[in-house]
Amino acid sequence: MQRARFVFVLTFALTLLVQGWLWTHYPYLDSSAWASATATIRDGGYPSTAQPTFGYPGTLLILPAGAIASFGVPPETANIIVMVVLLSLGAACIAACTHFLRPERAWWRYVTFTLAVTPFYLISTPPTALAMLAAILVALLTLMIRERPHPGLFLALGAAGALGFMSRFDTTAVVFGVALLYLLVRRERGAIMAAALAGALSILGIPMLWSGPLTYLHQVLEKIGEHTQKVSASFLALDMLTEPIVFGLLGLIAGLVAYRTRVLPRDYTLWLAATTVVGAGALLVSSHHPPWLFYPFLMPWMLLLPLFVLELYARSAGTLRRHAALLLAVLVLGQALSLVFQVVMPVPWDAILSGP
Repeated sequence: MQRARFVFVLTFALTLLVQGWLWTHYPYLDSSAWASATATIRDGGYPSTAQPTFGYPGTLLILPAGAIASFGVPPETANIIVMVVLLSLGAACIAACTHFLRPERAWWRYVTFTLAVTPFYLISTPPTALAMLAAILVALLTLMIRERPHPGLFLALGAAGALGFMSRFDTTAVVFGVALLYLLVRRERGAIMAAALAGALSILGIPMLWSGPLTYLHQVLEKIGEHTQKVSASFLALDMLTEPIVFGLLGLIAGLVAYRTRVLPRDYTLWLAATTVVGAGALLVSSHHPPWLFYPFLMPWMLLLPLFVLELYARSAGTLRRHAALLLAVLVLGQALSLVFQVVMPVPWDAILSGP
């Protein structure tokens, strides 16, 4: 337990330091839209269907940011403060989970480094970045329940689902919904408890539901359906090759290759693969699928990839062991280069999306 606390505190501090610097020096996607939503909260209202942020709902960000803005802090600054703190807390919880799952491996070190230095929070919309961390937590908590079930883990799973719903309805509905279906077969009462807690916390955390939940959900579904954009062929091809997508796909392939080695429970591997296929498949057939929408479905695999490599390193010798060590070095280097490229050559996603 003491070691897990150390992992949590270290990851939180490192993420707070790096992401705090990134978010105060570089723009984030849809910053003006979310500043407007926070200003609406500050002024005592809630985002309307006319605002582009309505369908997320993003209350995990705009409610605390609106409270901070009410003290005279500019809405965009308030958003940055809340995002950096929430990202740091999410990264710390994820790193602690990886330590609990495989304390004998150095897996948590890679996860800590990755989640602390990744620039991909900036080039996701803020609620998508939060939903991505919630999806990773759902995946890891589901694995913990699969390997060592405990009532407290179902409560944590429900809380993670609620945080996801308060960030993005669409991606969380797929990730959390498929997780519940998987757990219902094994732990029916626990899955129902997690679903009930997620629902209760979501209602508390999304005040727009209070006056008319069915009307609000209908409006959200309509908004999601309207949320389409025309994107160029280059955007669909080259710009989709971001690190979470490439490494996430490699992690998925590695997971399927390692299916018989039991690095992960076989049924869990199939469940996580099914979640990825369902979520990514739905995005591919839709008219709006920028790369960051894939992150909640592929980032869990990206973080599992080093675990597969570490297992290969531990179980092999000679040339194969050296190859595994080289692959681990490449994974770490890839994270460092992502940060360097974001600092030196930031990708202008707003310009890409608003182009012809």
